[in-house]
Amino acid sequence: MDAVRALAAELLDHSSSSDEESGSETTMLMHELSLLLYRVQRNRVPLYVETVVPRYMDFEFQRLFRLPRDAARHPIERFEASPFYPKAVHGRPRMSAEKTFLIGLRYLATQMTMNHIADKFDVAESSVQNSLNRLLDFLFSISEEVIRWPTETERERSFQAFRTMAKTKSGKQGLPNVIGCIDGCHIEIPKPAVSEHSYYNRKKYHSVLLQGICNEQKQFIDVFAGCPGSAHDARVLKKSFFYEDAAAKCEGGYLLIDSAYPLLPWLLPPYKVQTRGLAEHEEDFNRLHSQKRVTIEGAFGLLKNRFRRLSYVDELSIKQAVLIIIGSCVLHNLCIRTSDDDNSRAAQSKAGCSSSDDDSDLQPCAGYLRDEIALSL
Repeated sequence: MDAVRALAAELLDHSSSSDEESGSETTMLMHELSLLLYRVQRNRVPLYVETVVPRYMDFEFQRLFRLPRDAARHPIERFEASPFYPKAVHGRPRMSAEKTFLIGLRYLATQMTMNHIADKFDVAESSVQNSLNRLLDFLFSISEEVIRWPTETERERSFQAFRTMAKTKSGKQGLPNVIGCIDGCHIEIPKPAVSEHSYYNRKKYHSVLLQGICNEQKQFIDVFAGCPGSAHDARVLKKSFFYEDAAAKCEGGYLLIDSAYPLLPWLLPPYKVQTRGLAEHEEDFNRLHSQKRVTIEGAFGLLKNRFRRLSYVDELSIKQAVLIIIGSCVLHNLCIRTSDDDNSRAAQSKAGCSSSDDDSDLQPCAGYLRDEIALSL
């Protein structure tokens, strides 16, 4: 209010003068005063993080910020100790690490505008953007720690979980040695300024692709984001960092994928329906394959349901869009680790998985492996 009073006093001084230059300055001052008054009168919530958030019930906190309250404490402490949280801002009182973190979470959890979030947290829009950038940089810095390939013990647990997930018609256990499932997911973005046709996908909107590999808990063990939406799934796989040493990582096991991907010793798609039809063991394999592979569709569904920003990432910068996607995947894993099932009702049909019916590249040894597994059922 002090700024409003000072500007009003200056406006009165100028209004007493009648020359043309003074009239122009008066108009400018009136405009500034109206903007200040608008900001003062806006529906802001003073001390929202300091006084309102602590009074939320745990389920309310999780509904608003997606992370359970207890699960949010440790990441906030790590963020505060990281170089991504400013230690001083030119002598001004700095925003707390908790407030910075929660502003970023609220942005990712919703489709609210930055103006809306600024009002909620009683800060400027620029502070919302700065908070988001700091959070995304921090989440990217810990992404390799949170989204990582399973240890031997974790692989054995996945083998057992996937095998018991679905059984054959005769009651036998399902597919052995499944490490996880892989698929691609479209994340809608605005029309890019450069190479816009490359980002225009077959579903007739602009997108970037998120390739994800998940375990039986729908937790991501590898992600790769940023390829244009028109790219084929198999091409995205070959461009990913995972592909370089995938055979070594998957030794002793394999990933389940749809028919858009090639058949490799560590990558098993379902049998394609031929004119002759499928043999009984092939049908059994496909049925079990489908029941297990739905895990990755469920993971994408949970991800988009938790972090609604991913339903449409309104960013012209592809780099910023990728940071938002990776950051959301990191937070998704943190939710899974705290046994969060609040969003388990997410519709898988809305996940935007980029499946295809294109022919696969068949490798003989991989074909023998698939046949051996199918016949053992």
